[in-house]
Amino acid sequence: MVDVTHIDTSTTTFGKRHPFPVAFAPSAMQRLCHPRGELETAEAAASIDLSMTLSSQSTTSLEDVAKACNISKPDGPDFWFQLYLTQDPEYSLKLIKRAEKAGYTGLVLTVDTPVLGNRINERKTPLVLPEGMNLENYDRPKGERKPAKERIFLNAHTVEEANEIVKESGPTMHSSSLTWEHTIPWLRKATSMKIILKGIMTAEDAKLAVQHGADAIVVSNHGGR
Repeated sequence: MVDVTHIDTSTTTFGKRHPFPVAFAPSAMQRLCHPRGELETAEAAASIDLSMTLSSQSTTSLEDVAKACNISKPDGPDFWFQLYLTQDPEYSLKLIKRAEKAGYTGLVLTVDTPVLGNRINERKTPLVLPEGMNLENYDRPKGERKPAKERIFLNAHTVEEANEIVKESGPTMHSSSLTWEHTIPWLRKATSMKIILKGIMTAEDAKLAVQHGADAIVVSNHGGR
């Protein structure tokens, strides 16, 4: 006995109203699935005013996605940017500044990958992007056809081997030293974007996220692990 003549499926996130409570999660390397990659996904989200989080490991640059969907305009779609913090935070800072300048309103920090997950298929056949495809947000040599440094790290059999790989990988490898006390305050100083933590799976961590000032969390097991 509830009047359902008029149904409102809309929801509000950070003051932005969306027609229904669905958003596009960050998925890397979308040109592996479609010639236009992230542009196709972003335009689909923008066409129905849904939020999308662009992966930092996208095969289209964050600027090109922002420009295609006019996210910097007041009435533009509300897009967020996903980030893996690197061992050299200054390297990540450049990405953060680029995303903010381009009009992204939220920074989605992945917190559940201090090391890459034990992906059996990738152990057998390391993922290498095909010719003509690159991770467009990263300052890396174009055309380099090598597995990610994080994947190479899985080859280590001893602590010594692991330390050597980290040393050789330089500042761009994922950071394994994120902490509640340091990371969120550092991000607050780095950007005015909302801080969203992606990869929270327990009530204890959700409470810690609140205590340390995160604006939101994404409950995520990182692709069905």
